[in-house]
Amino acid sequence: MKKLSYFLFISLMAVCVMGYGQEMVEYKDQSITITNADVRKNEIRAGVQGVQLTCYAVFKYGDNNIKGASESDYLRQYYFFLEIKKGENSDRIFYPLHNPDQENKETTFDEYYKVRVTTPGKYYVRIFIPYHHFQLIPGFHKINVSLSTCDEKAKYFWRNLYQTDITIDQPPTYMAKITVKNARLVEQKYDRPATKIPFFGLFVGGKNTKAGQGLPDASWKVKVGNDVMYESPVNKNSLDVLSGSATFKISKGDPVKLIIFDEDYFKSDDEIGSINYYSTNDIGTDERTNFAFQDVATSHIIFEKTVIPAISSMVLDYHVKKHDGVTGMEVEILYVMAGLQAGDAVIIRPVFRDKNGKTIVPDFVKLVETDFEINAATGNLVTKKNGPAKQVFFIPHYACMPDMYPGVEFLMDSYAEVIQSQFSQNKLSSFGIIRDDVNIQVESVEENSYNGYWGLKFPMTLDIPMMYYDDLKYSDISNSIRIFVDDTMEITNKMQIISFFGDTSLGAFHMRKIRHDKTLHIPYSSLNLSNTNHKVTIYTRSEYLGNHTLINKDTFQLEITNPQLVHVKPFDLRFKIKGKNFEKGLARIYRGNTLLATMDLKEENKAKKYKFKVDISEYLFHTNDELRIEIVGVDYFRTEKVLYKRLLEPLQINYNIIPEYTKKSKTVIGVRIQRSKK
Repeated sequence: MKKLSYFLFISLMAVCVMGYGQEMVEYKDQSITITNADVRKNEIRAGVQGVQLTCYAVFKYGDNNIKGASESDYLRQYYFFLEIKKGENSDRIFYPLHNPDQENKETTFDEYYKVRVTTPGKYYVRIFIPYHHFQLIPGFHKINVSLSTCDEKAKYFWRNLYQTDITIDQPPTYMAKITVKNARLVEQKYDRPATKIPFFGLFVGGKNTKAGQGLPDASWKVKVGNDVMYESPVNKNSLDVLSGSATFKISKGDPVKLIIFDEDYFKSDDEIGSINYYSTNDIGTDERTNFAFQDVATSHIIFEKTVIPAISSMVLDYHVKKHDGVTGMEVEILYVMAGLQAGDAVIIRPVFRDKNGKTIVPDFVKLVETDFEINAATGNLVTKKNGPAKQVFFIPHYACMPDMYPGVEFLMDSYAEVIQSQFSQNKLSSFGIIRDDVNIQVESVEENSYNGYWGLKFPMTLDIPMMYYDDLKYSDISNSIRIFVDDTMEITNKMQIISFFGDTSLGAFHMRKIRHDKTLHIPYSSLNLSNTNHKVTIYTRSEYLGNHTLINKDTFQLEITNPQLVHVKPFDLRFKIKGKNFEKGLARIYRGNTLLATMDLKEENKAKKYKFKVDISEYLFHTNDELRIEIVGVDYFRTEKVLYKRLLEPLQINYNIIPEYTKKSKTVIGVRIQRSKK
């Protein structure tokens, strides 16, 4: 018994040691190697011809080794995909268009091949890519095939697990369109009640629902092989399908099938009728009107096919450049087009591609040098010319995508399908600080008075290119003017704005295009400067708020010669208010329109004689500043009325040479200003 207990104890300890001894890693640290890889050309699946890769993927870790995998099935999934290029260092001719969680599961080709890993070891992988997915002109091409894998959300990647070069013979490729103008199913019973789902009350509603007359949910789709190229919306409880068009690419020999069906959510869809089209070298239109087939009573269906032109000798160049005053990127594409059919047209547009192969079309593109014309059928700008050509585009910086690859796409107009593309091998670098897109200048400076303050008056002109206003809102650009004295004291909030555009602030304002100037005034006396020469520094800055790119950054210097500022010494002010209309009087001291002090006797003053000590010595004045005294009468209703005004000269007050004012006033008499005895 003791021996048995000892054996069980040792066994349990061994299991624990084995469990705790397992190597645990993060999902992204999974190790994958590829064995028995085989890439074959001219493989056929569901009648579609293409390239197929088969291999075994060897996983080092199972779900017991991946942290969190035992609780999350997401951490057991791996999605294999192919990247195919014209050469190892050339442009891609195939890359998955979607993330794995967005792919269409009903398909001939494998945008992704999913492997669910539970234990370490080998897992089979097979990926098929049809020729009509390649952006190649007909003929022989050496291509590079690279195998990678990623997680379901394309966040983690294991790249270039295997790659090889093969030579393929690309067949001719076509653009096709199927238009269903109408199709009506024969009248018969569809989806009889209580035969498909035995749940009481599931099919309830009107007499024309599935629990009533059994009308179909009519729809149609187009398949190339097993690829569903298009599926129309469902017309519920109706014998008529909804009209629409499907456009897609095919290669020579690819089978095309139009299927009219009754959609069924709980079983496979019921096929009502189908038409097979086989891809040959023939191009043109197959139109069938009042056409009946299988259980389709009548229909009007059009099948169109045209050859995709061969676009070769493509040379792409891009460089940073200004266009109409705006910094951006100029893109130039040289190419030769052949085989474009009469009546067909091609759209050419600049695009960006991210590191994962996703293509982004910029919002704003300017045509610099193009031979485009308007296609009357679509209203799009297109080219309809075979032969060599050059197209030049400009993309302003606010529409560019730094750290992405600039390129150009060719699309068949009327089909909205990319048929060829070319991308740079170099990413677009950040534009950094653009110092002079917005041009701010300080114009001629002069001494002048404004609002009673003597100081420096100067206009600032601000020029924003019209392209910004054409593409953006004026509030998308924030401008700033900051002013410092002697590099230490900021006086921006002490500036007087004589004329302005946009907002009235200087720290951050938006400029409307109706005004391009701002006149500023630096009051000498509000700066608390010493009587020496001073340096004024003006910093300007404009920012595009969309991506926080600086589009102006500049510095200007102004010199202020000794402004001869003075302090006003305290003085006495005497006056008397005559008449019974006023209960009391008070006095106010202004510099320009700025109130500096108010003198008011709080106690009752029956004689209405006033004597105030005026002390504004805390303020500095320029000798040309306007200093004003106002005497105000207050009636019994607390209504104020200015009875007397007088302009004083700060320098005269400072030296106490103002004579007694002798002019008699009907209301205010005996005004006397003299140096205070304080």
